Amino acid sequence: MRLRETVRRWLEHLRKRFPDSPLQVATSLSPGADLLVAEEALAIGIECIAVLPMPVEQCCSDFNGAHELQRFEQTLSRCQECVVCPLGQHMTLEELDGAGHARTAQYAAAGEIIASSAFILLALWDGKPSHHEAGTARTVEFRLGQRAWFNEGRKPTHQELLPNIPHDVVYHIVTSRLTSTPTSGLEPLQEGYRSRSGGPLESALPRTAELVAARTSELNRELRRHGAAIAQAGVATELIGELVDPPASIVEMTKLFSALDWFATRMRRAVMGRMLLAAVLTILMGVFFLAHSHSDQHPLWRYSILAYFLVFLSLVICNRQIHTGQLHRRFLEARALAEGLRVELFWSIAGVPMAGGTPAAHRRILKQADPGLEWIPNAIRAATLPLFALRHAGIPGGLEFALRKWIGSHTESGSQSEQLRYFRRTGRRNAVFVFWAERARVGTIIVGLSVTAILIAELVTSNDTHRIVLLFLVGLFPLGASVIETYIQNTAKRELRRQYDYMYDVFRSARDRLLQANSDNERRTILALLGHAALSEHAEWLFLHRDRPIDRNRMQ
Repeated sequence: MRLRETVRRWLEHLRKRFPDSPLQVATSLSPGADLLVAEEALAIGIECIAVLPMPVEQCCSDFNGAHELQRFEQTLSRCQECVVCPLGQHMTLEELDGAGHARTAQYAAAGEIIASSAFILLALWDGKPSHHEAGTARTVEFRLGQRAWFNEGRKPTHQELLPNIPHDVVYHIVTSRLTSTPTSGLEPLQEGYRSRSGGPLESALPRTAELVAARTSELNRELRRHGAAIAQAGVATELIGELVDPPASIVEMTKLFSALDWFATRMRRAVMGRMLLAAVLTILMGVFFLAHSHSDQHPLWRYSILAYFLVFLSLVICNRQIHTGQLHRRFLEARALAEGLRVELFWSIAGVPMAGGTPAAHRRILKQADPGLEWIPNAIRAATLPLFALRHAGIPGGLEFALRKWIGSHTESGSQSEQLRYFRRTGRRNAVFVFWAERARVGTIIVGLSVTAILIAELVTSNDTHRIVLLFLVGLFPLGASVIETYIQNTAKRELRRQYDYMYDVFRSARDRLLQANSDNERRTILALLGHAALSEHAEWLFLHRDRPIDRNRMQ
């Protein structure tokens, strides 16, 4: 009873601590601790996802007595989702009927999926090591990066080899076994967070985990605030409209992706609009300053310093809005999250099996570069857990759908998700922008130099009106050139043009190889490589833009 109270108290604490992040419990519903946690979560209204190691009929044989089996069946019926672990390679259902390596491997796989997908792993554990591959001790070791996957020949271990990466979080509630007490140094029902194996139990959530939860809550608030506008846009049904009776998990993931895509687009417009406004205000500041510097020519021009002050104040407010509202960061992170979900969505539709329950490439790149971005892969791995079973099977016609809707072609077909068409169109648009912007910048410099030459030659110095106009132009055109160059730099238009061209070539090459592939397995392998390339390149895009602080630009 005290253990149940401890579990319930911690779950209620989490829900109160992060009210804007919907709390879910993923559990294998195994006899003992797993079933207990699920029952307590459901009792206080927390949704549960069942991650079963094998089909329900074979899970039932693990329960002793009708009462225990009834608890399992009732709890399972109340779970929001049920994910059944796919069988290991060359494994059959008959091998799972009795105790043995196959059954142990399936339980280990369920633990690995949960440990890979959870924000916090709850461990009801005595703290002692275990030689059992599917035991709690091994799952905790895996979570904290101290052991490889159960089947080392099937799953990668690269995550353990990267330096300076914050480990995932485990909440440890110390429990006793019927035949033994907890390990030395621990007391029954002692509890706390661990982020390293063998480390002390901490009462507070680690700082990095706090940031993950805070950023996730921030995004959830934004999506709820714009829920009506997102629903009115109706892009979710368009993306998978060609699929016949798609699974509920695909529908929900499509809705989430579409909402994030809409929000990222909105944030981009807000950022670009303020950057354009800042450019206009900077030019106006130059105009009013030049007018004030020549106020001896016209009495009213001395008041232009007031206009200069008002414009300068407006520019400060504009940049302050970008900074305090963190518009740039929110745009970049929402776009990165949306692109990660796009890859996961099409991988699931096409049945591209990947190791673990998380997009390893996306998470590895972001964590290696900046631990503060860990919330993005954390959100991806949690959101895509219901898709795990589909990743090993796909849906009928999924491969053809992915080829058509995800990759597409460079011709116009009206699809919102065709990456080939998007990269081609956007790359050309950036190329045209950079072409004319650079010529406008060079043109302003040439005009400024020409006007200066005219003044030096004293061709029109006898006319004060003409001289003042020329002096204005001498100051204004170089300022315009500087503003144009700053805008190009802050928007990274030159680099983006090259990135879009590169990704167009990547997707075109993938499309050509897919059309020539001889088997579905070969096509899925190509899609896996394509997804990793897309995630890697988008991580580069994220860092490219993040390192350009547009709220403290050189326009001032």
